[in-house]
Amino acid sequence: VEETVARLLEYPYGCAEQTGSSLLPWILLREIPTPLLGCGTNEVDSAIRAGVNRLFSMQTSGGGLAYWPGQRAPMLWASAYGGLVLAQAQRRGIPLPGEDWTRLLTYLSQQLRSRSADTAAVLPETALCLYALALANHPEPAYQEGLFARRDQLSREDRALLALAILESA
Repeated sequence: VEETVARLLEYPYGCAEQTGSSLLPWILLREIPTPLLGCGTNEVDSAIRAGVNRLFSMQTSGGGLAYWPGQRAPMLWASAYGGLVLAQAQRRGIPLPGEDWTRLLTYLSQQLRSRSADTAAVLPETALCLYALALANHPEPAYQEGLFARRDQLSREDRALLALAILESA
C-alpha cells in the first residue's frame, strides 16, 4: 500500500496538470492517519504548501495559469483544473494567497464570458471551468444552464462535471 500511495503522491514533471494531480491527493488524504502516507503532519502540510505555491508560480499577469512555469500565456484547461484543486484545498481550510486566488477566479469567470461557445471544442473546458467555480463558491448558473441545453454535445465526463457544478451550486 505504501508504494502505491507514494506513486500517487509523486509525479515526475512540473506542469500545471501534474502539479495539481500531485497536490490533490495530499489535500484529500490530509485527514487520513499519517502512517498510511509514511510521513508526519508537518510533512503533509509542507507538501501542500509547496504544491499551492507551485501552482500560483504559474499564474500569468491576466490571472490564469500557464501550463508550464515561466510561460506567459494562460491556458484555460490548466487554469480550471488548477482552480478545482485549489478550491478543494480552500474547502479543507488550507490557506490560499487571497489576491492571487481572486485573480484566478476572475480569470475563469471572464473566460466564460469571452469565449465563443459556438464550437464544440470549447465545451470540455467550459464544463471544467464551471465545476471549478462552483467548488470555489463562485457558481455561474446562467452558463451552467447554457451548457445544460447543449448536453447532447458533451462527453460523459463533461456531463458529469456539469452535473457536479449544478449540484455544488444548489
